[in-house]
Amino acid sequence: MAVIKSETFHEAWDCNVCDTKGLSAFSCKQCPNCGAPLDEEGVYRSRRPAENYNFKGYDVICAHCETRNEKRFSCRNCGASLTDGDDVRVKSFIFKSESDGKPPPKQRPQSRASRQRPSRKVNLSKVNSPNGVVNRKWWYLGSAVAILSACIAIWFYSQLNAVITATLTAEQAHWDYHLPLEDFAPRHETMTVVDGGFGSPPSNAYDVDSTQVFIRSDPIYETRTVSQTCTGTSSSSNGDGTWTETTYTYDCSYTEQVQVGTNDIWGTRYDYTVDRWESISPLARDGWGHETNFPTFTTPNVCLSTRPTYGCERAPGEPQLTFTIHFFYFENGEEERHDVSRTMERDVWDGFHLGKDYPAILNGFGTIRAIAGIDPEYQELIGD
Repeated sequence: MAVIKSETFHEAWDCNVCDTKGLSAFSCKQCPNCGAPLDEEGVYRSRRPAENYNFKGYDVICAHCETRNEKRFSCRNCGASLTDGDDVRVKSFIFKSESDGKPPPKQRPQSRASRQRPSRKVNLSKVNSPNGVVNRKWWYLGSAVAILSACIAIWFYSQLNAVITATLTAEQAHWDYHLPLEDFAPRHETMTVVDGGFGSPPSNAYDVDSTQVFIRSDPIYETRTVSQTCTGTSSSSNGDGTWTETTYTYDCSYTEQVQVGTNDIWGTRYDYTVDRWESISPLARDGWGHETNFPTFTTPNVCLSTRPTYGCERAPGEPQLTFTIHFFYFENGEEERHDVSRTMERDVWDGFHLGKDYPAILNGFGTIRAIAGIDPEYQELIGD
């Protein structure tokens, strides 16, 4: 690390009462002209030496602790007022000290940390800044959105769990039959294997054809060092009201990945045929009324052998049966009709009589929650 330059700065402050400039923030804790206290927030660094006033004006000795003070409003040792008439006034003289800032013999040494800090003023410009107004608006908007979301969630929950009594009339009965099917036939397949990778057509594949194909280009990277010199600064207190700021250079080289070329990846594409079962359109039927007419399907034995013939069909699973009753009810004195439906087991479905009324409970969205005589929870809900 190479040092470029080193500079010394002085801690100084300007009196904001009488506008006296360049006072030392290390030894001059009150304005020597008007007695105003040092404003910590107004301390700045100066390349010019700060005025190191120890005394100026009528010096007084505090009547409470006998500390010698320059012209002040309060004792710098104990904080007592110096304007109550009990203090001893000493000779008047003007003296600019060239000392190192140490207090007179009768003074109690006082560190910067032990002196009374002036009260911090509130910066109203920051409180009422445009950013503060914008942040407050966003806070209000976020609160409104949160309240609205909570209200919607409460409303949705109340509607979902609402208990609304209604008389449903069974109007129609519907059934649905759905049987998945497969057929056995030759299937054309393709697959691509990267050179040097694993994979090949299955053992029962035939009419296999292979072709060399281009797959992609992968970039090739190399790590390189980029030489670079940076400049930095550091500062430290000298303990006497001055600061030393040092500017230096240092090596800040770094490494980066640089693309230096590409690597073409090739592979083999296989085209082949394989005989296998595959899903086809299901056998489906539906109808209205309680009279059902389910289709029948039987898989030939030759299709169940280990060597089925082309065109064979089979059912890989059981048929899916759905039984639904469609209801309607009137609301607001039979002025508005509503249609609802309910899917159920076959034995329950068979027990419904079309045209008959059934007491039921709906939620706020019109969905059936329970029907009397069918759902055990009907009595629990109606009791609520």
